[in-house]
Amino acid sequence: MPIQAPSRSVTLFRTRPRVLLFYFVLGLIFVVQGVATAGYFVIFDDGAGFQLIGIGLSLFLAVVGIVFAGYAALRIRDRHPPITIGPNGLHDRIISERPIPWEDIGDLRIWPGSRGGPAVVFDLAEGAEDRASVYRRARVEAEFNRAAGGYSYQIHPIGTDADVDRVVEAIRPFAQVRDT
Repeated sequence: MPIQAPSRSVTLFRTRPRVLLFYFVLGLIFVVQGVATAGYFVIFDDGAGFQLIGIGLSLFLAVVGIVFAGYAALRIRDRHPPITIGPNGLHDRIISERPIPWEDIGDLRIWPGSRGGPAVVFDLAEGAEDRASVYRRARVEAEFNRAAGGYSYQIHPIGTDADVDRVVEAIRPFAQVRDT
């Protein structure tokens, strides 16, 4: 359950350490499995022409593992609330160093088919990435999101007590969230 400070209308979401540990271990398993399977395909080519496909899929699995383990490691190491929503803006510590002011957030909406289910997604105004000190990895992810999903950023609830309904409820006093 998010902690709400009614006097300042700030909602803080907390981490779920056991879930984060699960994601971290699962990510490491994906990395090991991906690398091991890619190694198998490199060493044992059966001549059927599947070697490159097998290597590619194996390395993709390793990359998925790196993303899972990486997000979990970021959340585990960070001692601050992972997601904060309030009058100063939206601050997902996976995305940026500082809160993103509401006036810099555009096209705030619920995206039905994001990784693992619905998510709150948004775009940023010109120069907002620099003002909020958006991390380089988040900027790279935003490029992929634009190409694949038509949005730039998403709130990452991984390993927190945030779900779409609670996040939308916390945002509504400050900005409009539309359904897609």
